[in-house]
Amino acid sequence: MSSTPAHRLLPLLLLATGATVLRAQSTTPADDDLMTNESVESRIGELGRRAPEPIEVTPADARGMSIDDLRPPGARLVREGAFLTNRRGRVAQLSTGHWVYLFDADESGDAEPPMLLSPSLRLTEMVRVTEARPDTVTFLASGEVFVYHNRNYFMPQSFATLPTPSDRSADELEARDQADRDAIATLVKGFATDDDVEMATDGSDPSVESLLVPFNTERRERRVNPAVAGGRTDQPASLRREGAMLVLQRGHMRRNREGLWSFVIDNDADVAPSRGDLPLALEPCLLLEEMEELVRVHGEQVALRVSGRVFVYQGENYLLPTMFLVDYDPSGNLVPGQ
Repeated sequence: MSSTPAHRLLPLLLLATGATVLRAQSTTPADDDLMTNESVESRIGELGRRAPEPIEVTPADARGMSIDDLRPPGARLVREGAFLTNRRGRVAQLSTGHWVYLFDADESGDAEPPMLLSPSLRLTEMVRVTEARPDTVTFLASGEVFVYHNRNYFMPQSFATLPTPSDRSADELEARDQADRDAIATLVKGFATDDDVEMATDGSDPSVESLLVPFNTERRERRVNPAVAGGRTDQPASLRREGAMLVLQRGHMRRNREGLWSFVIDNDADVAPSRGDLPLALEPCLLLEEMEELVRVHGEQVALRVSGRVFVYQGENYLLPTMFLVDYDPSGNLVPGQ
């Protein structure tokens, strides 16, 4: 049998291939079952649709509350440890007894929010100057900032008084006082209790006027605190001097007669208390919040070793804690609080 030459088979292969291509081109998309499948078209359409907006789930409002009450406060706080230098402002007293530093705006119009003043001899001096002058005293103060329960505290370390401008009109002075009241409104919101101030008749926030001891530029009789009257800042001999350091002193946290936290130093059973072992009220700061949480969980029987700096205000010692350790007792002084 003779074989067919290769050059004769090539044309036959080309003809067969062309026929296959023509047959494929003659098949329209409509003839393809996959392309006409309605489920595929519907899926393609779904892909082009926009995803539905997510549903926001919010807590149900309780009676007498709004959703704003459930949100965190929006107050602008200065970080703890910041040092403010030569800040111009005034000192005002709340009817709760707390003193507040009201900052003036700088050249750019910015000002720190009002801050509660931390107890110290420096505050005693500023209060004495404020109460001794018939007009509003303007200070230039420098000091450190602390944070306690979402509020700023200002610890002045130095201050000077500035002369009162004589060319300011009564309207300007009244506008300044009104600005002070407006600035302090955010600070006092929710600060006082029903026992501290007279609540508004409509049940809203405490009146700023009821929280702020009235102050204006007219000569008037000032409320003089006996603890700072007489022009002296001497401290009783039983108190520790301001500036003294407490180093890893063992003691317990207790509430004082005003309901504030104090540090009570432990003494040996056979040793009488010394003159410097009186309770020290704890200065507000972030570290105090940590100490409070520890006592809340484990109870007041927890013994602590605390280091810090001592201050004096109105005949009492205050302690600004800088560090603390739990003085663990193997016999068991850490008991779960639940």
